[in-house]
Amino acid sequence: MGCSFSSRCIFVAVCILQLFTVCARQVFDFLGFQWTAIIANFCQITVLILALMGAYLHKRRNVAVYSAWTLFWVGWNIFLVCLYLNIGILNLEEHSVAVNLALLDSYSWFRNTSFSCDSSPGSFLLDSTNATSTCVIDYRYIEVFQSGLQIILACFGFVISCYLIGVLEDDTAEVAYTTAETRKRYDAENLPLVRARYVSEA
Repeated sequence: MGCSFSSRCIFVAVCILQLFTVCARQVFDFLGFQWTAIIANFCQITVLILALMGAYLHKRRNVAVYSAWTLFWVGWNIFLVCLYLNIGILNLEEHSVAVNLALLDSYSWFRNTSFSCDSSPGSFLLDSTNATSTCVIDYRYIEVFQSGLQIILACFGFVISCYLIGVLEDDTAEVAYTTAETRKRYDAENLPLVRARYVSEA
């Protein structure tokens, strides 16, 4: 691919880093049956694979799809941050349908691990006022950290992808020019042979 620290290689590195972090997040969302997050993660993984193919094969449309989807991906993760931190009108207890598709027995996997402040199956949300000193890390902060990491990587990838779209336009034109020159050279080399064969048959 001819890297040498080019914008294309930086973009590929960011996409690979995103792919690893999203796959890890997908595992925990599957364990917690967070169905909306599972669908969003699956779409993100698909777009990242398309973006990697676009960067490798000089496909501007694939990179453009990544850029457009990243806007939604950033918005989704900002929504999760506000939801888990109860910012504004968002409240996890009242808007849990946005995460688990109204399945009340599903919640974040981190809620019932050693990082959680509450492992009782009867409650879905742990209010911060009831947190005890035995809590290592509130599971909501783990979810916020994951979303924040995705926001940072996505913003970085979005900036690079916008620049890369303009760069790949020149690369695509160069590839088309090379293909045309190769075809002309092939015709120039084989045309005399075709004429000679036609004359001999006539």
